[in-house]
Amino acid sequence: MLLLIRAVNRELSLANRKELGQDGRVYDALKFNSVLTSLDLSLCDLGPLHATDISEALLDNSQLTRLTLSHNPIGDEGFQKLASSLRFEDMRKKKDSMLNELEVAGLREIDAVQYYAKQKGNAFLKELRCKNCYIYDEGGHMMAETLRWNRTLTVLDLGRNSIGHSGTIALAAALAHHPTLTSLNLEGNVFGSEAGKALAQMLRSNTCLTACYLADNSIADNGTEEFTEMLKVNTTLQSLDLSGNIVQADCALRFAKTISECQVTPILTEFKLLRNDI
Repeated sequence: MLLLIRAVNRELSLANRKELGQDGRVYDALKFNSVLTSLDLSLCDLGPLHATDISEALLDNSQLTRLTLSHNPIGDEGFQKLASSLRFEDMRKKKDSMLNELEVAGLREIDAVQYYAKQKGNAFLKELRCKNCYIYDEGGHMMAETLRWNRTLTVLDLGRNSIGHSGTIALAAALAHHPTLTSLNLEGNVFGSEAGKALAQMLRSNTCLTACYLADNSIADNGTEEFTEMLKVNTTLQSLDLSGNIVQADCALRFAKTISECQVTPILTEFKLLRNDI
């Protein structure tokens, strides 16, 4: 698509423009575009096949840093393709190791070189927003695996999906020591208290996240107490949103006491407990 290939602006929004958002030429153009850094394809009724096309385009794109696919029914199938395209370290094994593996399998060296050349992954995308994209636990597990290898993502928005207990715990484990992600949005996934505890424990060891949005996830007092303890040791978190959960008055008071007395976390500037039973 000439519009994209010859784009002068570094940002392009096709939000709610289904006829353009579903045009396969957009994805083909992404492979060659060397200017565009931000693309918004929200509300374009994109499905798993569109997400697959986008993920394949990302393998050849080295310029795009921000991609928004929110409010599209791409599902776990489409999201898994996107997540796997971001595993640069996983897919780009050391060449010598790859050659050895293939030679042991009986392939010629030229076959091994050609095979290696096809093993690509995007190492440039920094912000991925997939809010309300019909992503479930399987998609959460896939992104968790990607985060173990990806070292470029700084913003991940998976709000208003259906990532449950196991998918959220997997994400928490992958983020415990992640060195680049600064903003995580998991609002409205309703993963419950135990997964909430896992996220709080993750924030005890994570030293990079500055914003964590966990509203509307049915986290009760037994889960939010872990966040109280986390605030005593975390020194990087600036914004925490626990609105719309099941926090009671006693727990809210403990939060207030911890924040007012604890000198370890003076950097916390935004803390939300709206729409709780307090």
